[in-house]
Amino acid sequence: GEGFAGWYTTNALTTAYDFNTPVTSNLSLYAKWTANLYYVSGNVTGLASGRTLGLTLNTSLGSVSMSSDGRFQFPQGLVQGAAYSVQVSLQPVNQRCTVNAAGTGTIATPGVDVTNVEVTCVGPYTVSFDTVGGSAIASQELGPDGQATRPAADPVRSGFVFDGWYSDAQTTQVHDFAALVNADVTVHAKWIPLYRVGGSLSGLLPGTSITLANNGTDTLVMNADGTFTFTNPLLSGTAYAVTIAQQPAAQICTVTNASGAAITADVNNVVVTCAPVTVPPAVTAMPVPSLQQWAVMLLSLVMAGLALVSLRRKH
Repeated sequence: GEGFAGWYTTNALTTAYDFNTPVTSNLSLYAKWTANLYYVSGNVTGLASGRTLGLTLNTSLGSVSMSSDGRFQFPQGLVQGAAYSVQVSLQPVNQRCTVNAAGTGTIATPGVDVTNVEVTCVGPYTVSFDTVGGSAIASQELGPDGQATRPAADPVRSGFVFDGWYSDAQTTQVHDFAALVNADVTVHAKWIPLYRVGGSLSGLLPGTSITLANNGTDTLVMNADGTFTFTNPLLSGTAYAVTIAQQPAAQICTVTNASGAAITADVNNVVVTCAPVTVPPAVTAMPVPSLQQWAVMLLSLVMAGLALVSLRRKH
């Protein structure tokens, strides 16, 4: 029926021992017992699974360890009129536990147990990353007032370019990784689609080749008729222009549906048509007469002129 009331320096039990005093010689301590002891107890809520919470009574008088929600009671009793204070000696990982006002007070007179101490724990909080179809990013667990860390590697998604992390699913608000976290948070990835440019080639002669270019830099060599697609995709809204970087031998090729101001979908209607080069027939050059030939022709003209004059005189 008696309860332990502390250690004292003499058997008169008038001076409580201070455990902070250095020990320099042999020491005897005396236990004090009382038949009228009262106990401090309460309730823990919000303690996450697998976490440990440590509580102490009057710093060193007593302690309890909790691994789940529920009731607790310190084993050390107090006499009426004694002061008591319940403190958190060990916070759970990524949680913050606080004691209500009933955790500090004085044992009432006449004495009565204290049963209304409430220890409330908050956290942990999870920051999840919604990659919207991209590669997975591991979530992060934080304690109260924690700060999430931007993932070291960006997610990847075929056909898209990653454009950052956003706080809302509509991706209108860039996420602030410096913000304090005090609730579960989901961060969303923003993607910009990529589109490709292609089409068809016809009329290319066997054994020849043509070089096509998109926007002057993305080149493609074709050795036969058929469909084609340029290697480098374009961001949504980018302009494109297909040109012939090198014509095939003995042919002239032309491009239709060659360009667009802002691509918003895959382009596959570029048409490249080749035709043989038309060569006009060769013109045979007339030989240039020699001086002797010019003299003969001149003499012939003179004789013909004299004959014509003589003929007119006779008539």
